[in-house]
Amino acid sequence: MQQNEDSPLYTKDVVEFVTVAKEYCVQLEQAKDQKQKSFMERMSKIAPLLYLKASMLPDLYTGFGDDLESFVTEEEYESVRQSLSALFGEIDDYLDTQVTDMQYSESALPTSISENMSDVYQDLKDMLCNFQSANHDVMVQSVAECKENFKNHWGQKLLSALGALHKGLYRPDSSVEYDSEEF
Repeated sequence: MQQNEDSPLYTKDVVEFVTVAKEYCVQLEQAKDQKQKSFMERMSKIAPLLYLKASMLPDLYTGFGDDLESFVTEEEYESVRQSLSALFGEIDDYLDTQVTDMQYSESALPTSISENMSDVYQDLKDMLCNFQSANHDVMVQSVAECKENFKNHWGQKLLSALGALHKGLYRPDSSVEYDSEEF
């Protein structure tokens, strides 16, 4: 199908979302080479922007029945998750009271920043790879599916991870490792 400049894919909201999603993925893929504090500060800015841009995506009609290709392998997911877990260290694990399964539990459920951020990464990276296909129908479907996943899955995970990042960055008794050159 030929590209159509009138397509909702070329609106400011979609282009900005794709741009922020790409930056989020790049940051997670490079996490193993980062310092904890600078990474957390960067992600505490990217995550709310990603949430905002995802919430502004238009509702796209997909009428296409084809399943989208999944690009993120289990090994790639686990590599990103492990890099993040090592980077966050002892602040990685936290109790989350906002997860859907909480309604079936009498107490907060254990989770981790690394797992929540990796779950978001998986959906975004799959969307980005499908988006790069240059096939208009696949591109539309990938953005539509990503928005649906945002509403039903990764939006809450992103907010939960952001809350834990905030707590780790700004608590007076924070265990966040400060880079010596920052003092």
